[in-house]
Amino acid sequence: MVREPAARMLSHYAFLQHTEPMLLKANERMLSVEDLLEKKPHVHFDNPLVRYFGGVDENEFPAGSVNAQLYEKAVYYLRTGFTFVGHQEFAAHAYAWLSKRFDWTARPALEIVNAAPIRLEHARIASIRKVIESCNRWDYLLYQEILQLFPPTGS
Repeated sequence: MVREPAARMLSHYAFLQHTEPMLLKANERMLSVEDLLEKKPHVHFDNPLVRYFGGVDENEFPAGSVNAQLYEKAVYYLRTGFTFVGHQEFAAHAYAWLSKRFDWTARPALEIVNAAPIRLEHARIASIRKVIESCNRWDYLLYQEILQLFPPTGS
C-alpha cells in the first residue's frame, strides 16, 4: 500500500507530534515540516517510498543520500516484484480487489482505523507540498511510476 508522498509525510509528522515529539525538536523548539525536511534528520522524511521499494536501510543510504541509482533499483523492483500495489487513498477498493483475488471471506470490508485528518489551511498545504516535492523528488518520480503501473482504481 502506498500513499501520495506529501499526504504520507504530513500524516507521519502529525503522528510523531503525538507519539514522539522529541524527535521533532531541535534546541527545545518544535521543528516545522519545512525545517525538518531541510535538516534531513531522519530517513523517514527523506524519500521513504524509494527506500522501501529499493529495499535499503539507513546504513546503506543515510538521510540525504538517495540518488538516481537507488531510484532505478526501486523502479526495477516495482516493475518485477509486484503484481499489485494498492493506494491508501483508495484502501477500500484495494481491499476489495485483494479479497476477490485471494478469496478472502473473513471480513466483507476493510475496517478504517487511525484516521486523523490533517487540519491545515489550503495555502499552508500548498507551500508545504512544494517543500516536500523539492526535498523528496525521487519519491515523486517513483509515485508517478506507481500510478502508471498500478492505477488507484486497480483497473
